[in-house]
Parts: sequence; C-alpha cells; structure tokens
Amino acid sequence: MFAPSVGIDGNKNIGITWQALTASLLYPGGLDVFFSQSSDGGKAFSPVINISDNIGQVETSPFIIVSRNGQMNVFWQDETGGNDQLLALAFGSGVSGPPQQVTPPSNLVVTPDQFGQITLSWTASPEATSYTIKRRSDSEPEFTTIAIGVTSNSFVDRHLQAGNAYYYSVIAVNANQESPASNAASAMPVGSIVLEDKIWLLPTAARSSGLSSSFFTTDVWISNASEAGVNLTLEFLQAGGQNNTEPPKSTLSLAAHETRSVPNILESLFGVQSNRFGPIRFTVPGVATDSVAIVSRTFTPSADEMPGTYGLAVEARDVTATGTSALGLVGLRQNAAFRSNVGIINLTDHTATHTLTLLNSAGATLATASGQLPAYAASQSSLINLFPSAANDSSNLDGLTVVVSSPDAALMAYATSVDNNTGDGSFVSGLPVQTGLPGGTHYVPVVTKVTGAFGTEWSSRLAAFNPGLETVTLFFSLHLPKSDNREVIPVQQALGPKATLVFSDVLEQLLHKASGYGALQVDWIASSGTAPIFSSQPATPAAGKTGTYGLQVDPVTLSHATRSLRITGVQQDDRFRTNIGFANPTNEVVSLSCVLRKPDGSTASAHSLTMQPLDYFQMGFNELFTLSSEPKSGEVMTVEVIASAPIFVYGSLIDNATQDPTYLPGQP
Repeated sequence: MFAPSVGIDGNKNIGITWQALTASLLYPGGLDVFFSQSSDGGKAFSPVINISDNIGQVETSPFIIVSRNGQMNVFWQDETGGNDQLLALAFGSGVSGPPQQVTPPSNLVVTPDQFGQITLSWTASPEATSYTIKRRSDSEPEFTTIAIGVTSNSFVDRHLQAGNAYYYSVIAVNANQESPASNAASAMPVGSIVLEDKIWLLPTAARSSGLSSSFFTTDVWISNASEAGVNLTLEFLQAGGQNNTEPPKSTLSLAAHETRSVPNILESLFGVQSNRFGPIRFTVPGVATDSVAIVSRTFTPSADEMPGTYGLAVEARDVTATGTSALGLVGLRQNAAFRSNVGIINLTDHTATHTLTLLNSAGATLATASGQLPAYAASQSSLINLFPSAANDSSNLDGLTVVVSSPDAALMAYATSVDNNTGDGSFVSGLPVQTGLPGGTHYVPVVTKVTGAFGTEWSSRLAAFNPGLETVTLFFSLHLPKSDNREVIPVQQALGPKATLVFSDVLEQLLHKASGYGALQVDWIASSGTAPIFSSQPATPAAGKTGTYGLQVDPVTLSHATRSLRITGVQQDDRFRTNIGFANPTNEVVSLSCVLRKPDGSTASAHSLTMQPLDYFQMGFNELFTLSSEPKSGEVMTVEVIASAPIFVYGSLIDNATQDPTYLPGQP
C-alpha cells in the first residue's frame, strides 16, 4: 500500500484509496489504484475493488475529494506513455459497497481449424470495456490467462498442437472490476502449423589458457523435457573476428526427458585441443523448441592446487528473432581487486559495425570505442584494451556500465567480472535497452546476508543502470522466506539519467538489515519510458586468502515467471552440493510439484510444496528430495517444477572444496 487518501461522505461513510506497488501477472506495471469503503465508522470495509481503467496499467497518485452535496469523488492519474490524463470516479452519498456486478460473457463458442488454430466468439457483456481469455489443456489442472485487454467479442488462439483438447473461458472487465467466468467450451485442432526451428546461442565456451596460470574449460548440460527424442545441431563460432558462415558442426540426440552432460565440450565434440574459445550455436527442431534447456559452466582448477574449481554459469539464449539497437553491461569493476572483459557477437550474416560507450557510476562518458565484426563473428577484449585511456592499471573504477550499440545488426553482448586474487569469474549478460515502458517490475531471485555452510559469509551486490535521460524512481521490497509479504513497505530510491546505482551489500546498505535473505522485488517508474537494467551478485570471501567467490544472479521481469520450469545441472555428490530456490511473485497461494529426474529421464524423487503470496524460500537438495540411494559421483540431474500459478525457481551449485558457487537459472 502506498500514497493512501481518506474521505468521509455526507452519510459519514469512510472511503480509502491507495496505489498498489505490488505487481501482479495481469498488470506487469504493478501500479494500479484500489478503493474500499466503510459504513460503520471503520469497523468493517467493503471488498477491495480495482478502480483503474485496466488499460494504462500505470496509474498513480489517488486522492479523495468530498463535494458540497456529500458525494465522495476519487481522482487518480493515468501515466501510461502518451496518456498523462486525470481520471475520476464518483461514489454517491450512502454508497458503501462496490459497483454493480459486471455481467459475464455468454454463449462462448470455440471453433477449430486445420491450421492449429481455435477461434473463440461470445455474446458481449454490456458493462465490459475489455475481455480476459483463459485456457487449459488436458495436461493442465487449472485455467491460465493467455490474453488480456481484448476489445472485440472474438479471439484466435494460434500455434496449437493437433490432437490436444483445449478448454476456454472468458471474463468481462471494466474500470471497476471483473465478471465471473463465462461458460466453458472446448475444441481440438485438426492440424497444426509446422513450427520453425529455433536458434539458441551459448555466448562463450572455452578450452583456453588465461591469466595467472589459469586454464578454462566448458561443460554443458542439456535437458529435453518432451515426451519424444530430439536431435540438436551444434556449431562452434570461434572467437577472433573471423567469418563464421561455415563453422565446425556436431550433433547430439537426446531421448525423452534425458539430461545430457557434455564435459569439455570444445574438445569432446569439436576436437579443440587448446587456446580457442567462442560461442556455440544450437539449432533446436521446431517440435522441441519449448522443451530444450541449455546451461553451461566455464571453469578453471584452483590456482593454489586445492581440490576444486572456480567457475561461472553461462546460459544459452534464444536468438531466433533477436534484434536490438543497444545493450547494457551493468555493474562492472576495473581496479586492483577486479578486472572485466567484454564479449560481442554478431548474430547476422553480414558485417556489423558497433560502438561501445563506457560510463561511470555518475553517468559521465569516460570513453568510446568502435569496431566491425564479420558475419556471425565473435570477439572478447579486456576493458583496458578497449578503453586504454580510461581503464588502466592505476584506475579504481566501480559501477561501470558499457553500452553496446549497432545501427545495422542484431548483437549479443556479455561481460566477465574476474576477482584478481582468486581468479573466480562472474558472467554478466548484456540486456537490451527498452523504451516505451513507463513502469514495471523486476525480481532478483535471491539476495542474501547470511552465514552459510563451511563458515562462508554471503552478501549480495546489486547494480541498477538508467539508460534514459530522465530520473527513474525505484521501489525495493524484500520478500522474506516462508512469509506472506503483501504488507511489505518498499524503500524508495532515485536513479539519475545514465547513472549506475551500486550497493556492495544491498541488504545492509539499502534495507538496513544486519542479516537475512529473500527475493528482492524492484518496482520502477520511468517518466522517459526507458526501463532500468539490473545486475546482481552474491559472493563470499575466499577461505584463508584475499578475494571472493561469487555467482551472477540475473534479475528477471514478471514475463519470465511461468507455471512449468526446469533447473538443469543439478549435482549432489562428494564434489558438489545444490540448493533450490523458489519465489512467488503473485498475490495468491501457490501449490508446487517438484520432480527430480535422473540423467536418463527416470524419476528419482518427488516433493510437493505450498507458497504464501509473494513468498520466497530456498531448500537444500536433501531437504527437498529423499532418495533410495546416493547419486553417483558426477551424475547431473534436472529438477522439474509444476506450479498452480507462475513462479520463479533457481539452483545454486556449490563446489564443496572451494565453496565457489554456480547459478543455475530456472528455464521454461
């Protein structure tokens, strides 16, 4: 609850209105206005209603004015880009409840065709301004929302699978509330559209020497969640600036539900012996585009000859239709303790020109650089080589941001931030600069300030970059473990144009907590319409020496929350241990079903959980699963999670010898 306003009408009815900062999945901006009223002096209130227009989704600054005739009038602001209008709703004297119920749509009819589509039509509701469409299939226990803001009384659901039955209902929506669901109707498409293959790109894989006698190698884990086998094509795009239109190729076949571990992938699949690195391109057949998850770990053995490794997780991303004009690499460091590298990949079949801009934390431009990359080429350089005048050996720079842009090509960019004392690296994803978004919500799946196993002391670094030319307002809310966090009061911060805000210990410095952990929700309002970019890194000091071991935890938007997710790369043996985290971004109680699958796809264990609204918790592998026998050494497994509402999940894989962690993102 934020910015409340209270009024009393002519019959002494009390009204209260407020702005909600807690995001919902239907309104990703999370900035709606709510109203409730009491006719008994505040002892009881009417059901809470959303009085926003459900169109702008970014509605703020509610206030109540009582007119001379005793009528209660609620005013609020619609701040959606281009709108900027004042809205109002009157509650007559003596009115103590919500407006009249919205009539549900009726006579819902669904019609399939031979192209994998189902057309919905219904009789309109006289009070409706828009409609919400819900659907479930035979394999889904509950309806989920597939469309909002539909303004006609028909809708076409596309890209459906032939032979599957689909069930639908429609809800009418107006400025005050939603109707009950319409009648349910079902249909089965006769045919299905042939889905195109998807291209996934693993930004970097290595079999190469580095600084301080390090030697990096890459292991890849691939899981197939479908009921059928799948054949993947892999191509190694060697870094160094050369044209990669005809790269070396290899293939992999995965059985249904199989998880495949590919150790030292450049040598084992492409014959690379030493000193080569670069991206790997995966072609995923159309029938399996939504069932394959790819995660890797690039690591080097401990420099001090201790058993164990230093590693960083690198996730493959879908680049089938990627196109962006600018990417941000946020929170980089260049000083005596840390060094940073920047990688750029040309995703197109022609030469691409690109520009790099180095910004300090205050938003000032320190230096620029430019270059060209041939078709599908990749390059990686240190900040010192890219910007020698700004990032030299004597610099002490923190909170750096590199903006990578190209006028004529789609690019992927990444950075590695490496601790000079331990050699441990963290992978920073290049995230697109997005415009036309006046508000939104990001989630950091975990932030921490706790004592862990083996005497480790964890804390979380958070960086936020504003690519726009106007100040962005940020609202931070910590969701504590196993709690209903709907009453959390957010902490507000301003982020200036082009500036990067850095908290080296976000729980202590921003939220003033000496200890604790949880998921961090960041709501934001951007008058310029340019969304902020975030990065996060939990870390622990290295045992017995200077330096840290850390892992990058990519903040995500609400669109990444889904009801079905997987964590690939799970290990629990003499070398590694795994923790699994869950974050519920919704205002409802969520039921979870967790299944642990062995590499061959068979079920090893299962566990059911319940989450409170806006809840978060993390569990150790042995807390979550009970096994009939210990996993084999080196056995790589996958955790599949099915939830009653969209959630986030993640894993952390920790080397028992060094305590160095690797982040395992939950993937749909």
